[in-house]
Amino acid sequence: MTPEQQLRAFRADVIASTSKFTEKRSSLKDLFAFLSSAVALEKKTHIQPTPFANLAAAKAQCSDPNDTRLSKYAHALQRLVQCWGSPQAYPPRPINPDPLIDQVRTELARCKQFACNDATSFDGDINPAANRSVILDRAKKHGSPVSLPVPLSHSGQWDAGHLAAVHGAVYKQAGGECTSFGKAAAHVLATAAISGPRPRIELVAWESRTSVPVMREGMQVMREGRPYFKTNVVAHVFCVVNRPGGTDAVEVAGKSRQRLPPYEEWGHDCWVVDPWLASLGWEACYRLSDYPKKGFLDPVYLEMDSTNVPAVP
Repeated sequence: MTPEQQLRAFRADVIASTSKFTEKRSSLKDLFAFLSSAVALEKKTHIQPTPFANLAAAKAQCSDPNDTRLSKYAHALQRLVQCWGSPQAYPPRPINPDPLIDQVRTELARCKQFACNDATSFDGDINPAANRSVILDRAKKHGSPVSLPVPLSHSGQWDAGHLAAVHGAVYKQAGGECTSFGKAAAHVLATAAISGPRPRIELVAWESRTSVPVMREGMQVMREGRPYFKTNVVAHVFCVVNRPGGTDAVEVAGKSRQRLPPYEEWGHDCWVVDPWLASLGWEACYRLSDYPKKGFLDPVYLEMDSTNVPAVP
């Protein structure tokens, strides 16, 4: 596809992203001027435009890269970044996730009656409008966790067999923690009967790391001549549905992880599916803009991606 064809496809994508669009008054006006200049130069020199390194690089061509109006064009901008500066075709618009969410909503809402095994540790996340004592009593009576939160593979590959096994345990024992609830949700999303193509499903993990000095008798403990710190890690696992774009390779605690971009770049057609929250009195499915725990959305790392299915030997 030529740059001119990509530009036409991008313009059509932008127009389809909003109910009313006027290029001269748009927050994208300067970006369109930049793209048009690159198209004109390519016609004269036959030199491909320079690719955008990331979404921020594309936004940098706008008069105000931080303009909040750009958020409604997040999907279109992601697709432009994917193809600009290459002969690739402009990526198609994403699949509508709403039919899938409508199909699984009732099944995942069953988790409202399940025990949140770690509710006593995260009682601050209980919905203030819910019956707090019922949720805490349910957790205390349930007993051992279905599956203790363990480090995931971080490979990004979809493991359907593992997800099915965890789902079976959660629904049989009517309880779990965020890790098992998230995996159960991934299975439900991936196997629900819907017509047409299925949106992308990502099992992801939020992590918060804090380091505190280890003290003894008012003095900081030293190890090998250096101050000794203890690292506390709090994590949360859930699903993201219909997010466009890729991830960035980063190192976290000596391990390679795939980090999702800031959630403001996920677009309005993205859903967060979090049955652990349902077990704490919330809903299981939220549009990204309505998700009540925005603090869980940054930083977020990829665990499994339904578009990354390992090859059968």
